[in-house]
Amino acid sequence: AIAKPAANTASLPLCTITSDKYNYWLNEIIVFRWTTTNATSARFVPDTSGRGNLPSPTIELTPSGEWRTKATVSGYPFATIEVTNASGQRAACSSMVNVY
Repeated sequence: AIAKPAANTASLPLCTITSDKYNYWLNEIIVFRWTTTNATSARFVPDTSGRGNLPSPTIELTPSGEWRTKATVSGYPFATIEVTNASGQRAACSSMVNVY
């Protein structure tokens, strides 16, 4: 049998991110909660899609936690997290909300 390279033995990283609700009014506080699995690092990915974006923090994330931010834009902003495992494999997850 041919041995698999070590890079393939690590479990794939996973993440989930959710908000405490879907609909928000402008200037209301949005609470995003996340969890990660098999991740050695996690970070917010800035939303550069246009004017309707939330300023995501540029911090290294803990395996699970929450981020509170004010709904400063109307539309459908979202928060995205990217996770990386010990082998450098990456995965991403997003959560979108509706701001009136």
